[in-house]
Amino acid sequence: MRILKGAIVFSSRKVSQSDITQYLEEQGIGENTSQALSFAGCAIDGKHVIVSLQLNAAFDIHIETKRDEIEKGLTRLKGISTAQVVLTSETSSANEEIPPSSQEFHGKNPPLSLPNIRHIIAVASGKGGVGKSTMAVNIACALALQGQKVGLLDADVYGPSVPQLVGLADQGKPEQDKNKIVPHEKFGTKIMSMGFMVDQKTPMVWRGPMVQSAIYQMLRDVDWGQLDVLIVDMPPGTGDAQLTLAQKVPLSGAIIVSTPQDLALADAIKGIEMFQKVNVPILGLIENMSHFNCPHCGENTDIFVGQHIDKTAENYNINILGKIPLHPQLVQFCEQGTPASTLEAQDHAPDYKVIFSEIAQHLDIK
Repeated sequence: MRILKGAIVFSSRKVSQSDITQYLEEQGIGENTSQALSFAGCAIDGKHVIVSLQLNAAFDIHIETKRDEIEKGLTRLKGISTAQVVLTSETSSANEEIPPSSQEFHGKNPPLSLPNIRHIIAVASGKGGVGKSTMAVNIACALALQGQKVGLLDADVYGPSVPQLVGLADQGKPEQDKNKIVPHEKFGTKIMSMGFMVDQKTPMVWRGPMVQSAIYQMLRDVDWGQLDVLIVDMPPGTGDAQLTLAQKVPLSGAIIVSTPQDLALADAIKGIEMFQKVNVPILGLIENMSHFNCPHCGENTDIFVGQHIDKTAENYNINILGKIPLHPQLVQFCEQGTPASTLEAQDHAPDYKVIFSEIAQHLDIK
């Protein structure tokens, strides 16, 4: 469903575009792009509407509160049963290609100074789907179990999965105190994610600079307190957002996560090269889904045809922090929102608590 300047009507309806624009104008939102938010278009499908609002200023997390209020207000209009408001930073036509640029981010957001956080460690991958978020959550919890003061930032704005992995998907928005966001806390870890700020079904139709500003604000405007280490679950890939964050945030180092597939390793190598170019130390590699561990007999079976990370680690002189076996119990823990690193091992299952504890010790946080 393409959102254009004007309304697309898919079926008979009682609500009209003028009803929607009139309501938005009452909320101070018109087509004037000098405003922080402006009307970009809408689509009407029966009693369901989608409204696109253009973000014309640097991203502010509080805008999400405004978006929620507008959605609720729209559902009170006659003829609307459900409404979805999408924030976008795209100002050109759908057919015009705009190269991603970090100019706005560089201009409005200077390099961050976070003196209350001793170490910031990025957990990254060259591509999605390799278990990066699962690794980030379990490493953070393992560090907390070892007595470290730990924070966990879910910087994967497009697909924030940390709330689900720690059992906080229904927790709602964090509270605010003195213009600071108070992060949720669980498993001895302070946790912040864009998943707490928006509905799980809401797509993040954002370009690079908007994503960077959102992550920047979550770092700057969250009351992290005194931390020994902040684990940052980075967005997958090696694009503009990742590169700019690596340059703007004082990272102590990065952990690269991959699976033993040639395709995944090729992208992991791109991640290694990116961090090396911006002088961020690679603390080590983690091979996730290294093999399948049978829950019945305990036998290990390789499920991916390709190289393991050993050769990559040797070529780049990087430590291997750990190899994580795939087991149905780990999948179950993820679905239940309980990090495996916080649980004792059970029969015929890998001891994930020990595995992640050893990874945490290899990081040598002091």
